[in-house]
Amino acid sequence: MISAMEQLHSLSALDDEGLLTRLGRRMAEFPLEPQLSKMLIQSVHLGCSDEVLTIVSMLSVQNVFYRPKVGSFKATKNKTVFPHFEHFGTFVYCLLLNYKVK
Repeated sequence: MISAMEQLHSLSALDDEGLLTRLGRRMAEFPLEPQLSKMLIQSVHLGCSDEVLTIVSMLSVQNVFYRPKVGSFKATKNKTVFPHFEHFGTFVYCLLLNYKVK
């Protein structure tokens, strides 16, 4: 419990008395982990909401890939769009795929 409160304080969601700050109230409105909520809120001020929303969306789910039973060959073919980035991991791969589609 103490480490959770320390984390919220370090994110400026709690003040020195342990009460919710204005930012903390805004963070509580999102059904996300506190770090992701703050990242999303701050992205508005930094002008990078589109990019951060993509990152937060991918971090909020267990698996971003959908493998259909019909058309699995096409899914495999589409996944090979970035074969040389495979060593960076699924997260970076998804980011690159997302921006290639846009």
